[in-house]
Amino acid sequence: METRANEAHVERVRANGPVSPAEFREGMRRLAGACAIVTSHFDGEPAGLTATAICSMTVEPPRLLACVNRICWAYRAIRRCQVIAVNILATEHESLARRFAGLSPCTPQERFREGKWTTGALGAPVLQDALANLECRVVDYLDGSTHSMFVCEVVGVRVSPLRTTDPLLYFGGSFARLASEV
Repeated sequence: METRANEAHVERVRANGPVSPAEFREGMRRLAGACAIVTSHFDGEPAGLTATAICSMTVEPPRLLACVNRICWAYRAIRRCQVIAVNILATEHESLARRFAGLSPCTPQERFREGKWTTGALGAPVLQDALANLECRVVDYLDGSTHSMFVCEVVGVRVSPLRTTDPLLYFGGSFARLASEV
């Protein structure tokens, strides 16, 4: 049965006027995002944060975009050292995602006490059992309000063998997993 737009219940969206932060946040919560831990280092100290605002930019050259809140401790490390590792998480990494999102009581340096970490070729911490690790050099950035968007050239990729686990997602303000394949 086909439903026409005028027959379906559709909430009206305001086309003019400012959108409140709450409205924007609620709209964006409808967009499922993959979870990653973005890591860097500075003065011998590891730094990291949970991020869902990561996306591919170009294949040639291989580049990605990473958005980072400028008030987080890891932001300063990324700006100073100009390297990151993007560690793509599986569902079994939910506690790590919470820890690096600041949802567990620990200092930024203590976040690395959980998980199997090693140092990547560029010096950023790499999660050994992540679905994938992408080591990157920051080639540009753009400040926008509370966050900066980093343009990163991918210089190394490690992909885990196909596993029985699903990627960790963030949807509706909560961590989630894939329900089934389509």
